[in-house]
Amino acid sequence: MNLISWFEIPTLDLERAVSFYSRVFNCKLEIHQHEPISFAVFPHVDGEVSGCLIYDTTGNFMPSPDGVLIYFNMEGRIEEALKIVDSSGGMGIEHKKQIGPWGYRALISDSEANRLALYSTS
Repeated sequence: MNLISWFEIPTLDLERAVSFYSRVFNCKLEIHQHEPISFAVFPHVDGEVSGCLIYDTTGNFMPSPDGVLIYFNMEGRIEEALKIVDSSGGMGIEHKKQIGPWGYRALISDSEANRLALYSTS
């Protein structure tokens, strides 16, 4: 059983964020519109940990470079993803570096200014 069951990444522009994540993570997100909240769900199979990008017109969910740090599994793709980040509206914060015996991470800012970690064991 995974400790994390779901995550929500706030956005100011859902379409822009969907474009960013689709390109960097090479996946298709499923968009749902339910006023005042719209969201785009990351692909997953039932029982897997997943989450969504969320846009809330009430202002309850706001992007932040200082909030929770989510590690995305980019096994064997960190360098490739880092090359796509800037051209997709994000920004590299920290190059790939070893984090002790656990593997490697790189820090980025997404298209909404949220800080994220890209993780790989190699």
